[in-house]
Amino acid sequence: MATAGRDNVLNPTVDGLLIRNFDQINYNTVKALRDLWRGISRHPLKALGYVFTAFSVIFTIIKGLNLFVPGIEITGPIALTGVMAVSVCYGLRANGTDVPTDSDIKYYNLMKAWTEKDDDDFTMINSHDKASSVRDSSKKATLKASIQERLRNSKNMVLIIGKTTRFDMDWVPFEIGQAIDSYKMPIIAAYLNYDYILAPDQLRVLWPSALATRIDNKTARVIHIPFKKEPLSDAIGQFNHENIPRSPLAYYGRDAYVGWGLLT
Repeated sequence: MATAGRDNVLNPTVDGLLIRNFDQINYNTVKALRDLWRGISRHPLKALGYVFTAFSVIFTIIKGLNLFVPGIEITGPIALTGVMAVSVCYGLRANGTDVPTDSDIKYYNLMKAWTEKDDDDFTMINSHDKASSVRDSSKKATLKASIQERLRNSKNMVLIIGKTTRFDMDWVPFEIGQAIDSYKMPIIAAYLNYDYILAPDQLRVLWPSALATRIDNKTARVIHIPFKKEPLSDAIGQFNHENIPRSPLAYYGRDAYVGWGLLT
């Protein structure tokens, strides 16, 4: 799901629902399985690609261990079955992560509350419209045009980055590319599960490839922050086309986080 509006673009491609209590476990399990099936049905070839890649990597590692480490011999049908099982699990997990969940709405509402903005400032693009547009070329074209229009009228883009954001191969790359290449928009990279960001280059493993490429070639101007109220509100209010981050790896200093009570 992405949201856009006159002031901001929000692309919370994020991890699944946080389980707040044990009563939610069954609900989240069913939802996860449903999202997993959606991912497979949308991208069967991509799922097979993930499985093949995982199998190739694991098989190569095992062959290397057998060849170069004395005393280690991992062979036979049990070992092969284990490799296949791990490969399939990884492939299904990776392929299912680009299916949006209710967490999109959770983070969307948090941003509205924190920044004291409303739906006129953050206009949601429904996640399931994105999913259906992948199968319908006319819907895809319409949604692309809608995203481009919202980007043209926005001053910055908020990219919420979780553990699985980089696996989204559909809309995240398109939105990042348009925001940076076409509209020269400052990017606010907001990382989940962090209290402060003082070394953004160490978070490279979490970056979508579209973002990493543009950070490396220095075409992106990015402020890297935790998904927390104070830094998010400051970044949204501060950065725009006239005041962009100074580099692809900009971040707030230690004193700022101490002032916000996020670092002692």
